[in-house]
Amino acid sequence: MIRARKREDFEFLYFLGLQTFMKNCAILVLYGALCNSDGLAEGRFYSDAEKGRELQRYLDGMKIVLESLDESKYLRIPAKISQNSLCKTDDGANKIIEHAKKNISGSNDIIRLIDCEHGTIKFRKEIDFDGWTNDGEQELIERLQNAATCRQT
Repeated sequence: MIRARKREDFEFLYFLGLQTFMKNCAILVLYGALCNSDGLAEGRFYSDAEKGRELQRYLDGMKIVLESLDESKYLRIPAKISQNSLCKTDDGANKIIEHAKKNISGSNDIIRLIDCEHGTIKFRKEIDFDGWTNDGEQELIERLQNAATCRQT
């Protein structure tokens, strides 16, 4: 989750699945998913939590999500990826992330925790493209289309 100090800090533009939030950062949401919360307290997650209970809750939530995505461990029930997402599997998302990191400057993969509610954690796997502006939109889309062959359907 990205929190802004002022509403005008955000621009909401959608083009070919690419979501631009800030003037110098484009975000591609690869998938949305749910996993078991393992008894974690309910509420929204704030990635900018600095100390105390909120930070520990965020770290615990991230640990649960990472374990639910790790097929080699399966200590937890596997995460359920939405079928309406760009990627249908975590492996497909990882291939696009790998391509983006090699070929697009400023690419970073992020797991963004949304909230914990009714025994499940909602989260998204995204690629943040730092330094990309609306002027570079077409070039970024063309580079991402090259990664489309990596995507698993």
